[in-house]
Amino acid sequence: MDPVSIASISIIGLFILFILNKRQKKIYDYSLLVMNLILAFLIYTNSQLNHNLTPTIFFFNNALPLWLISAFLLFAIQLLFGAWHIRFWWIYVFAIPFTVYLVLDIWWLSAPFEAVIQQKFTDPNWLYHFFFKGHISFSILAGIWILRVLKRRRENLKENYSAIDHIDLNWLRHFTYFLIAVYSVSLVFFLLYNVDVIQNIDFVYIIISVVVYIGTLYVSYHGIKQYNAESPGGLGKAHGLSEGDAITEPAIKYRKSSLNEQGAKSLFEALDEMVDEEQLFSQAQLKVADLAARLDVHPNNLSQAINTVYGKPFYDYIAQKRVALLQEKLKVPDNKQYTILSLAYECGFNSKASLHRHFKQQTGQTPSQFQKSHLPG
Repeated sequence: MDPVSIASISIIGLFILFILNKRQKKIYDYSLLVMNLILAFLIYTNSQLNHNLTPTIFFFNNALPLWLISAFLLFAIQLLFGAWHIRFWWIYVFAIPFTVYLVLDIWWLSAPFEAVIQQKFTDPNWLYHFFFKGHISFSILAGIWILRVLKRRRENLKENYSAIDHIDLNWLRHFTYFLIAVYSVSLVFFLLYNVDVIQNIDFVYIIISVVVYIGTLYVSYHGIKQYNAESPGGLGKAHGLSEGDAITEPAIKYRKSSLNEQGAKSLFEALDEMVDEEQLFSQAQLKVADLAARLDVHPNNLSQAINTVYGKPFYDYIAQKRVALLQEKLKVPDNKQYTILSLAYECGFNSKASLHRHFKQQTGQTPSQFQKSHLPG
């Protein structure tokens, strides 16, 4: 193998060790392990193409990219839903049929000679083109589906938590956007190559290979350090979220609720009074479930009352109160000796990013601009 391939596989080996040594491994950790093993073997087969193109190398080099995407989708599903269900069978819709076809085409339908494999490598038939371009299109559509699930999950988190930055999976969202963009551009280039608009397509293969390699390591890094479900900032049942809750729209979630408009108003007023009197919003990890227990109501009913009366989810309701309290603190001259961030922490904010985002949205100013406009220099 060439030095680059050896170095790449060595780095993957370190990630595999990190995954194996992770305490309290979750089900998605094993999908991460499979992703890294597939990537390592794919790099090895790529290194063998030019001087050792055998039927076995050809088989794995063609099949593994499809299984790598399936492994990534399995990881994303397990992370978002807590488990894999039979209804997600579609993640293997290209990987399994193409693998079966490769076995038949290489070892049964065609003579297993290296000359035949070389011809397949340089001039594949239309079925190879179908599976290859279909796989790229499938990856793009699967990425769009992940983004939709992430969006609905974020909406659900806002219904239940006052702080979501640590459980929002922004890294998965950013990677998925990037994956969709790269695969979309690559598909266009491949189609242009097929109609002879461009003559050389090698650079696209190189870009895809680099993206797949870096992308797998990026996902592995974040997956390894992902919060455990038992931790305060974890995922899944520790948050009171079931598989259905993670993707349920509020309108559907409250469809069977017996809470009428007057009941929602009364419940919201009781909540608002309690939150203001005790300044409960200053608790950084405040949850709807915590307040519902205090009011002796179901969390769904309390969430519904907030959405119905306030017009926004729990996350925004609490953020508005935190910003209001911080505004009061920033107007006090004696507080100028403290940093704005320390004052924000007292109000319940737990990150600089969420502080600036909410404050700017509600006041049109940054906290420092607000303080300067209300206090003498």
